[in-house]
Amino acid sequence: MLGAGGTPVEVIQHAAQWAALLDAGDMGEADMAACRAWCAADPLHQATLDRMMGFTGRMATAAPFEQAALRRLLRKRSRRPLLSGAAALVVLVSGIWAAWPLLPLLRLFPDYRTAPGEQQVVDLVDGSRLTLDTDGALDVKLGQERRLVRLLRGQVLAEVTPARDRPFVVETPEGTATALGTAFVVRREAGGTLVTVVESHVRVCAAAPSAQTPPCRDLGPGESVHLSARMVAVPHPADPARATLWTKGWLEVDDREVADVLAELNRYRNRPIRFDPAALRGLRVTGSFPLTDIDQALLGLARTARLHIDRDAAGPVAVRPAGAGQKN
Repeated sequence: MLGAGGTPVEVIQHAAQWAALLDAGDMGEADMAACRAWCAADPLHQATLDRMMGFTGRMATAAPFEQAALRRLLRKRSRRPLLSGAAALVVLVSGIWAAWPLLPLLRLFPDYRTAPGEQQVVDLVDGSRLTLDTDGALDVKLGQERRLVRLLRGQVLAEVTPARDRPFVVETPEGTATALGTAFVVRREAGGTLVTVVESHVRVCAAAPSAQTPPCRDLGPGESVHLSARMVAVPHPADPARATLWTKGWLEVDDREVADVLAELNRYRNRPIRFDPAALRGLRVTGSFPLTDIDQALLGLARTARLHIDRDAAGPVAVRPAGAGQKN
């Protein structure tokens, strides 16, 4: 029988061993009873085992490059023959020395992720709902003291069920957005994080605020703010309906640079649209474009902004101003 384990590393090690046994289907009645007793001894034990088994499932369905990365890490960390399924996790969590190098790899296996062009709705057990946009990834931890969503990439609409004693927090490297009973959008961008409040209020806090700026700001409905690790910018007005239109499959723009619109459409494509931002500078557009059919959206954008679409037999698409010559 495995010991109960006290430190976080011991709990992870024991959960990995139980996961390996479960994955192998090699557990008798005594083993099953021992596993149930270990899980019942501490809620953290059950949560860790559930997480471990979930990781196993994601590992089995991971993309080939992710599986290759895992195999490379295992080769570096162990002289033992490679194991499949959850048994490999015993090697991965065999000590603190292996835990830190593993952290970047675990980002390849988030709790929820979407491919380009895909969206996913996640109904949480507390009654809250997450809508994860294209090419997104996030982790969820519903603890007894707080509910935490780590947004790794992309954007998410959080529709939160209020719970006074369990704050709902969306976290990015730049800081946190804590719901005060609300619906809000958090988006990871190249320059930081954008938070937009749809309903009620949200408190936005920087991860490492400077002494010259407020560490947190409270936002109301129809307000948006840019968040960096050092500061929470001054909020600006935002249209809540437009901020969530992507959940209905539409992109609506009002007098926006064509290059920015193309960059947004590219988030929903596996094969990006090629364009030269300098050649498109000064071209602006207003309109609504379908995110569920990017080719149709591109045709509409081309008609509205007078663009020419170049397609070759291999499939790549390029956009240039109408009348501009082909690029070599």
